[in-house]
Amino acid sequence: MLDKKKLAALIVAGVLIVVGLTVVITLGLSGGAGKQPAAEPVTVSPSASAAATAPTDLELTTEEMTIFKAAGEAAAKFDNRPESAMKPADYVKAGFTESLSNSYKPIWAGLFAGRADQSSARIESQVGGGLGGTGVLKQSLKVLDYSGSKPGSYTIRVAVDVAWVPQEVKPAPGKQMGGSAQSGNATWTLTYDQLSQRILKVEQPAWQDLGAEGLFDAMGLPVPTKGADTAAQGGTK
Repeated sequence: MLDKKKLAALIVAGVLIVVGLTVVITLGLSGGAGKQPAAEPVTVSPSASAAATAPTDLELTTEEMTIFKAAGEAAAKFDNRPESAMKPADYVKAGFTESLSNSYKPIWAGLFAGRADQSSARIESQVGGGLGGTGVLKQSLKVLDYSGSKPGSYTIRVAVDVAWVPQEVKPAPGKQMGGSAQSGNATWTLTYDQLSQRILKVEQPAWQDLGAEGLFDAMGLPVPTKGADTAAQGGTK
């Protein structure tokens, strides 16, 4: 049996151990409560970074605007006379790629080509107004979107507002070429490659978007219904 002194010593030792554990736990809890959680790093998602630069923020250079002017006018132009008709070399000169130049057909070909009564018909086109100037030209061009890793290597899609005027178009019997048949405005959309400095693609307006209702009427033709296929006759390559 333990004598009273040993028993007393054991009891004291036990009390000291309990007190020590209590102090350690208390200090641990109070220390943890005083610390603030570390702030998580702020990351920007790729979508947020892309949204910071809207497509319309891209500014075309003067040289690029000149290319869009020449290409837009060439795309909207038409001449039914064989000796002065637009040829692949003319489209190349206007900035088209050779592939596009060889396959391109203006939408007007579906209206005039092959018609003996319209053998001299032609459509003149203009981008940027008669007075010209960078400021006026800029108003006729709208950047729709672009892609690429850095400036100088972008592929840019631009809407080009083109004014067109018919020449030597013969009206149908009892009709007159006047008023709204004399001119119109429409949008040709061009895709441009900055590296090659070439037009890769032309999206032509639909028949209904040519602003040519007066011209159709003067020629005694109905305006094509919505959804008419312009790819076959107007070439969208």
